[in-house]
Amino acid sequence: QCFLRDIDLTVADGEYFAIHGASGCGKTSILRAIAGLLRPYHGDILLNGQSVVRSAPRKRPIALVPQSEGLYPQFSLHKSIAAGIRERLSRTERTERVLEAARAVGIESLLQRTPDQISGGQSKRACLAKALAGGSKIRLFDEPLAAIDAYLRHSLERDLKRVHDQV
Repeated sequence: QCFLRDIDLTVADGEYFAIHGASGCGKTSILRAIAGLLRPYHGDILLNGQSVVRSAPRKRPIALVPQSEGLYPQFSLHKSIAAGIRERLSRTERTERVLEAARAVGIESLLQRTPDQISGGQSKRACLAKALAGGSKIRLFDEPLAAIDAYLRHSLERDLKRVHDQV
């Protein structure tokens, strides 16, 4: 259940949007409610004018990248990214989608590695690639710039905006 109150948020189609606030103020809860992982007691969540409150998370056109990553520790990055693809695609199409997403965030050379074999910044990029490869129209990132050094933070911030503008 979700304990947020009096939230009224409208994000335009194609808009790049960030929610800022103090720790514990509900930023993650808002994202989880939009993604369908929390259900509000009252009110509604509309996507393109349609209520999604009763829709299962997998039925929503949303990719949520949690703060604590989103990669499968036992899978290669390639397999973990491919696992996020919702449509039924041939093996060749799936591989091409994974490669395109990895190329967009600069990790194509790391696809055979597992999450424990890459840096924190590379892991964040792999999570971004997973969200891109999934084809979701809405991508929600919970603290995508947390726990990485200042240089990588600026680089990843630019990449998030660049990928958003391209996709």
